[in-house]
Amino acid sequence: MGDFFISIGSYLISIIFIASFIDKITNWKIFKVKVEEYRIIPNRLIKPLSTIFMATDAYIGFMFLLKEIGLLNILLLVFILIVYTTAILINLFRGNIYISCGCGGVLESDKLSTLLVYRNIVLIILGISLLKMNDFLNINSDSYIVLPFLVSIAILLLYGVAKVFIEHNIMIRKLRARLVYFEE
Repeated sequence: MGDFFISIGSYLISIIFIASFIDKITNWKIFKVKVEEYRIIPNRLIKPLSTIFMATDAYIGFMFLLKEIGLLNILLLVFILIVYTTAILINLFRGNIYISCGCGGVLESDKLSTLLVYRNIVLIILGISLLKMNDFLNINSDSYIVLPFLVSIAILLLYGVAKVFIEHNIMIRKLRARLVYFEE
């Protein structure tokens, strides 16, 4: 029964990342523009980092298709999803929401929202769950320290970014309220 769930989860992640890779490679110029619209990466790094993002999506997609659910592949999945989620949160904070998420494939969205953040968190949890189900107990005992530590760091980073986002949204609402007061 566990193999069944591992297969479903593995294929789900595989389909998502392979579809994303195919969309990004077939619409390469558009994908680079989407990365640029985030206004996080310097222009000179957009092409090389876009290539790395695309290659990472392909690698993750094909590794999960082959059910290579080892610690390093899960860490790569978690890392890239944290990078994507952080970029989304930064732009949500900035109010730069009317841009495409750049996810490609079945996950593409024309607008940034917190739903994308929640979706990525669910994918992170799914990936970690797959590792746990995939004979996690057979991995050496250091993994019991390393993986929870890295997951904890990821959760704390996401919490920190979310906290700043909420604080700034409150500040923006207060400033808008003051502007309305002065306009009247």
